[in-house]
Amino acid sequence: MDKKKLIGTIIGVVAFAALIAGATYAWLTYNATITNGNYLLGSMNFSVTYVKGTAVNAVPILTNPTAAEVTSGGGHLAVQASKASGSAPGDLTIKLVTNNTTNATLLTKGALRYAACIGTCQATNLSQETYKGTVSATGELNIIEDTPLTASPTTYNIYFWLDSASVDTTIVNAEYSGYISASATQVDSRTQ
Repeated sequence: MDKKKLIGTIIGVVAFAALIAGATYAWLTYNATITNGNYLLGSMNFSVTYVKGTAVNAVPILTNPTAAEVTSGGGHLAVQASKASGSAPGDLTIKLVTNNTTNATLLTKGALRYAACIGTCQATNLSQETYKGTVSATGELNIIEDTPLTASPTTYNIYFWLDSASVDTTIVNAEYSGYISASATQVDSRTQ
């Protein structure tokens, strides 16, 4: 191999090694600190405000539930979330966490239903909403996933009801135990 090619190859290998080492160093030293919901990521700031709603104190038994029926029956919860103005972009996920103290018969019957709406519900019947389902097991259940956070607060309405077709004497006095939680994730691929 000629001397110029050898020197060029050595410089190329050293430059490539330096590039890899630099990228590894930056990756290893990258960290995030969290203070009161503000995620400080190097030179970017990802700040999320999350306002929890009031507790659900009753769950109505309905056939074709509307938002108004569920709300008047006590099965409505609203939470708000937003990102700080100028914050890095991010997504919000809202979860329903069902505790293992919930009556197993209630879960296996498939009677407990939910629907979640970003802002005001659009469907006439909550069973037709985009985010809907049946609570059938303990643990975490994503009820709204990866919705973009905005600088103005967005209200997320969550409704719970018992499906009248699934209600029978085996779930009379059955207890449900759970809560709503939210998590936010910074998204680098979207512009601010």
